[in-house]
Amino acid sequence: MPGSVCTNSHTSPPGHSSKNQHRKEKTGTDETPFVRSLDTSIMEKTVEKTVEKTVERPVERPVERPAVRLWKPLVDGADIVVRDCIASWFGDTDDTQDNGIGWRGFPVRKYSWLPGCALAMRSDAIPALRNSPLPMLPEGTPVTVMSLTTGNVVVCYLVDLGPSIPNRPIDLSVGALHALGLDKTDGLYRVSFRIKGAAQK
Repeated sequence: MPGSVCTNSHTSPPGHSSKNQHRKEKTGTDETPFVRSLDTSIMEKTVEKTVEKTVERPVERPVERPAVRLWKPLVDGADIVVRDCIASWFGDTDDTQDNGIGWRGFPVRKYSWLPGCALAMRSDAIPALRNSPLPMLPEGTPVTVMSLTTGNVVVCYLVDLGPSIPNRPIDLSVGALHALGLDKTDGLYRVSFRIKGAAQK
């Protein structure tokens, strides 16, 4: 899961190579528990309904590049909340810096239409994440994400580990971007997100 802006015109920031090295050692499979639990026909209809409700992007909307934002998870009852942070995108065929396989083997590229996300969870597998304030969570954990640009909200499913870039706690799949009314050409996005029950992990 790259932590950089995933477009061909961008280069990978420092700290990205160790993440890729870790990722390339894995092989993809359609038989992870989360994949087996997916009813793709239902999920596709869910995504279609979500996209229909999103606000269309103005053709001439100026693109605002989000400034670097420090992020800190807050505990709200049993939930973990991160407000006004920076996200990037990952996972489709244009993402040349990623092998398209989640940290548990989820075929991210195959299911790029799914509203998915990756979180910078605490892990010894990636040096940059060893001291992350986000706990390790199970694959398929629902994460509610709100775009601070469009105001749209979507429930994403946790499918990967990362990003490993400082001050960036979450990456979004192309399916999640579409549901939020965002475009991957923008590269970086201001979002807030909530993980229900994660404070108890």
